[in-house]
Amino acid sequence: MKDPRLQSLIDPVYVTQPTLPKLLDYEQLLARVWESKRLTNTGELHTELERRVSEYLHSDHVALTCNGTTALLIALRLFDIPAGSEIITTPFTFPATISAIAWSGCKPVFCDIDKDTLNLNPDLLRDLITPRTKAILPVHVFGRPCTGVSAIATSHDLYVIYDAAHAFGVSQNGRPAAHMGDASIFSFHATKLFSCIEGGAVVIHTEQRRRKAVQLRNFGFSSEDALALPGINGKMSEVHAAYGLLNLAMLNDEIAARHRHSKAYHVGLRSIPGITIMQPESTERGVQNYAYMPILVDANHYGISRDALHKRLQALSVFTRKYFQVSPEFLRFYESYDSADLPVAHAVSDCILCLPMYGALKDRTVLSICEMISAIHDEAVCSV
Repeated sequence: MKDPRLQSLIDPVYVTQPTLPKLLDYEQLLARVWESKRLTNTGELHTELERRVSEYLHSDHVALTCNGTTALLIALRLFDIPAGSEIITTPFTFPATISAIAWSGCKPVFCDIDKDTLNLNPDLLRDLITPRTKAILPVHVFGRPCTGVSAIATSHDLYVIYDAAHAFGVSQNGRPAAHMGDASIFSFHATKLFSCIEGGAVVIHTEQRRRKAVQLRNFGFSSEDALALPGINGKMSEVHAAYGLLNLAMLNDEIAARHRHSKAYHVGLRSIPGITIMQPESTERGVQNYAYMPILVDANHYGISRDALHKRLQALSVFTRKYFQVSPEFLRFYESYDSADLPVAHAVSDCILCLPMYGALKDRTVLSICEMISAIHDEAVCSV
């Protein structure tokens, strides 16, 4: 007899879903854009969004960009890091983090991760620093702040540039993640907690560097007739800024809903053998944003592998993601990659699974997903 907990969902549930504002509200903001006839080049809505993002992140030095990858490229250029330099980063990240280093003409040097936080392991940093090392590029993986880096960087005169794409609004011990290091970048992609459809930002700690970031995103112009430095086209459009203004107004409600789902996942999954929940249940003396719901699957205790669970859930119309992938296929472009140096990153990559997490997710659906994962375990144990 089939376990009733393994009933396929009527409507597919995906790992994430964008937080969409009301279409009428968006049309009203777009009407202002049409009236102004200014689609880009720091228009009225762009300026307003930049101010509101600054307020939300408690920073006076924010420069919006067209996407998070461009924000990374600009952040690396801000500090005049010479081509050929080494930049230490984590392999457990989205490819854009590492690609930005390569596109800047630098060499990524991979540091293994901490098994508990999934962030770059600061205890391994010192052995990776060489005379060619100029910066460290940590990632706040799944929104958990990556700490313990700044003191090491300071002692070796290195810059710290944070990829904070997952950490919008996150803080720890009263300190916003946006304030850590020498600069932080954010992504406002459609899949992110806060979205502009496409967008990003660089957060710096001095007005001088903010002005440089503004110049870099606009081809290097310092005025209509003066070029200050070589730049790129990294500006955010008015259309994307309009979406961002509406999305930002919905953000606190979105985080509250995700927090509720996170608590439900903890209740539903905590007693299942072989399942480790990587989203902290407590606030860890800070503010979380509950952007993701990652779990680790121990095949020996759960009964089947992460990949098998991924397929079983997909057959039940629950679409999860094996995120992040650390493999020769993803990192073969970088001569510094050696799998033997990254045992924890590889082990985590082989067993991590991100479950559906977004505000509009129904409470009953979260319960059903937990019941499915429990039933699949029970079935696997019974079949042995």
